[in-house]
Amino acid sequence: MATRRNATRLARSAFAAADDGLSMKAPLLASPPMTASQSSYTFWRSSSMSSFFASPALRRSVSSWNLRHRVLNTEVTFPAYAAMFKLRGYGPSLSRAYSTAAISTSQINPSEFTEMAWEGIVGAVDAARVSKQQVVETEHLMKALLEQKDGLARRILTKAGLDNSSVLQSVDEFISQQPKVMGDTSGPIIGSNLWILLDNARKHKKEMGDDFVSVEHLLLAFHSDRWLGQQYRKLRLNEKDLKEAIKAVHGNQRVTDQNPEGKYETLDKYGNDLTELARRGKLDPVIGREMRYAAVSKYCQGEQNITLS
Repeated sequence: MATRRNATRLARSAFAAADDGLSMKAPLLASPPMTASQSSYTFWRSSSMSSFFASPALRRSVSSWNLRHRVLNTEVTFPAYAAMFKLRGYGPSLSRAYSTAAISTSQINPSEFTEMAWEGIVGAVDAARVSKQQVVETEHLMKALLEQKDGLARRILTKAGLDNSSVLQSVDEFISQQPKVMGDTSGPIIGSNLWILLDNARKHKKEMGDDFVSVEHLLLAFHSDRWLGQQYRKLRLNEKDLKEAIKAVHGNQRVTDQNPEGKYETLDKYGNDLTELARRGKLDPVIGREMRYAAVSKYCQGEQNITLS
């Protein structure tokens, strides 16, 4: 009986385990204790964990009730083996949801992305590294896209009425509150949220009849992300308005090569959208009108060699 009570106490204070698909939810174990100013957790795992979770007393304990506990309003789910963990939900600490179902960056094929989209993915890896975070997530990708000089994402979001600086500031604040990795790591891995976003971007590519995943597909896929989708809604940016902004930037052109953004940049740099300027009241229809009226009047009176300029 004492053994069972001890196992129950351990389960409440450390992890929750379950057998045959059952699971428990318990507080996250952090060691050593950290100050309130620290925004990251230190996770630990030991080689003795397998024997801990194999304890029959513990298995009987955890199968008899469903523990649900919150630490900083973040729900932590542990399966029967401690090597895998998953954070669910967002609280005041804005903790990101992580899963060990992460993918190595080498498993992403750059040939299916446009140059600027792939540059964003590479930039996301760098952003995670600079932030001392091993798991590359959607917020790192958004940061990388917004930091691209003359990037397509910035132009599209500006066209949609968003302030890129404010969005980037919110993303930076969110990233700063995510768990950090101390010491050597095995290299960056793609988090489950980013992996899902890339899959959704592929779906948008297919729906739009494009051949490569481009920046606009990534921006559309952010709508399905839990945190960034919430930011879109806070900024009152719905999918319809975003699609209209995308169309305004590149028209009806399909993405048929890996550098379509260069074509959009050429149009923006060397051309003027007169329709958009007129819509915004930037064109003055009065300029030269009197001269034209005078020329037409002289022409109607029978004078010769009148040039309409």
